[in-house]
Amino acid sequence: MTAPARTVVRGCALITATLALVVVAGSPALAHGPTPDASNFASRVTGNIAMVDGERGTGTQMPSGVQWRILAADALLQVHNTGDTDVIVTGYNNEPFLRVGPEGTFENRRSPATYLNADRYAQVEVPPDADADAEPEWRKVSDAPRWQWHDHRIHWMAQESPPQIEKSSGSAQTVLEWTVPYEVADQQLAVQGVLEWIPPGPVWPWLVGAAVAVVLPTAVFIGRGEDRAASRSLVVVLAVVAVAGVAVAIGDVLATPAAVGASAWAVIQTLVPAAIAVALAGSVWRNQPSDEESGPAMTLLVAAAILAISSGFVRLAELRSSQIVNVLPSWSVRAVVAAGLVVLVPALLLLVSPGRTVSLARSPHAA
Repeated sequence: MTAPARTVVRGCALITATLALVVVAGSPALAHGPTPDASNFASRVTGNIAMVDGERGTGTQMPSGVQWRILAADALLQVHNTGDTDVIVTGYNNEPFLRVGPEGTFENRRSPATYLNADRYAQVEVPPDADADAEPEWRKVSDAPRWQWHDHRIHWMAQESPPQIEKSSGSAQTVLEWTVPYEVADQQLAVQGVLEWIPPGPVWPWLVGAAVAVVLPTAVFIGRGEDRAASRSLVVVLAVVAVAGVAVAIGDVLATPAAVGASAWAVIQTLVPAAIAVALAGSVWRNQPSDEESGPAMTLLVAAAILAISSGFVRLAELRSSQIVNVLPSWSVRAVVAAGLVVLVPALLLLVSPGRTVSLARSPHAA
């Protein structure tokens, strides 16, 4: 086997080992995905109606101090009540499920909806004592008169797309119209809205743009035979992708209310791989050439593979979906994901470049 072939084989082996390590270490995260809210569905509130004998009545004004919002595209329904009277939200069997008012937020622990609403797809076990016909047992969950939950009336529950959706149409389509009943001061009301399927845009422009920004600088230096400059360029690219990936992860957390522990874990899942990648790239920047001329190039390749997983492949849904849940602009999130996906390319080019001596430090023998 020739030396270039051995270099490529060893590089591929390192990438495989890196991918296996990241997948095994992050398997709980990959099972659920760091971006579970990226999709092509968007739900929105359209108004408020009176309910008559459990049936839809005419439109009416929202009670004073009551606000309804959709969070995370279609994942969460939020009610905020700054009025003097409790809002009591009805569960799936017409039982009182949630009470929000001046004294805070309370859940009815006897309501099956309390447990079903804890998971986006209601994949939970409802305890035997949950009974929609039982007297409510209110449990305080927050001092704030505001709460959000996975109300399954406002989103599509199946993993497959709705059968009526024509993905080739290229335009938004209505999936369903929904209502969530509630009560304020003996008024029977319902907030109403609509769930829409919104087609995603093409992926290739993001990949082409990322290739120009990420691959071109390193490729130009390699073409000139300036491997040291190419390495310098790649280290900078890796650092930028790593920092941008962490910023996107923080944007995820800030976009949707969550427990402190869950929020911290979501950031750590991206922060740790980014820190490892930057440390590896930094070691190439600082150190003298290794005894094996391809060593620093392989180090940069491993760093790129880590970022390709943590900022690219794991977040692929955000590049393929129309709805992104993040405080950052959607275009910036897609740009970061695309950059993560293509960052392996300049690292591979550097590994197989003719020079292959890629340390940024000046060799003492060159003086």
